Amino acid sequence: MKGNILIVDDTPENLQVLSATLYREGYKVRGVVNGFMALKVAKLGAIDLILLDIKMPDMDGYEVCEKLKVNEITAEIPVIFISALDATLDKVRAFQVGGVDYITKPFQIPEVLARVENQLTIRNLQQELQQQNQQLQQEIGERKKAELAAEHALRAKSEFLTNMSHELRTPLNVILGFTQVMNRDSAIADEQRENLTIINQSGEHLLELINDILDLSKIESGVIIFEENDFDLYQLLDNLEAMFLLAAERKGIRLNFAIAPNVPPYIRTDEKKLRSCLINLLNNAIKF
Repeated sequence: MKGNILIVDDTPENLQVLSATLYREGYKVRGVVNGFMALKVAKLGAIDLILLDIKMPDMDGYEVCEKLKVNEITAEIPVIFISALDATLDKVRAFQVGGVDYITKPFQIPEVLARVENQLTIRNLQQELQQQNQQLQQEIGERKKAELAAEHALRAKSEFLTNMSHELRTPLNVILGFTQVMNRDSAIADEQRENLTIINQSGEHLLELINDILDLSKIESGVIIFEENDFDLYQLLDNLEAMFLLAAERKGIRLNFAIAPNVPPYIRTDEKKLRSCLINLLNNAIKF
């Protein structure tokens, strides 16, 4: 069925003609002969359009339409008036009480069909728009919930990183402090002093990594700080070679740093980030 139509007319001939015509066009039709029955049927629901006569006994079409529009169940049902009254004031009042269209008797069947189809099309579009709006509001609500959950998760992660960094930094500072104290002892051998230097350099690098963890939120937001400085590249490579030499020997790997002649000894870039990249490469190379 193309739609459910309620016809309200106290003239049986009009009811019969309209009902038969609309039924042949694919509409489900129900007809009543007075306003009281019309209100009762409309409140049952499933009515898409009402064709309403004006001049009826006991309750005219204007009053019926007013009662329909104040009821929450029937307020959105479009009403087309069909009446022999053709005065302008009658038509104006029909629209004032909530009618959406007005057909003058004697009516023409093609005109009735065209106006009915037009109003049902408008109603269907309004219902689709309402459904889409409800779906959009639901999606907005779900997105807000997801954003709130993500915000809580990010805050929890930041708190975790802060606490973890603090817990790691405390014992690491103790280790660095002891290496510095031991390095001042003139009685230790040169090889031990060299090992202490490697431990100290590795610890300082680890401390820098921990500090970088605290800046993780900035990195995730796309804000990465580039700290450019001049430094000795050869010295950096020597430190890395000393740091990984023992790990390579334990796995039976020969670690050889060969610097091409055209590589300058001093460069300008972010020393910490370059060192982190080289450490990751060397660590993966030895590990795998």
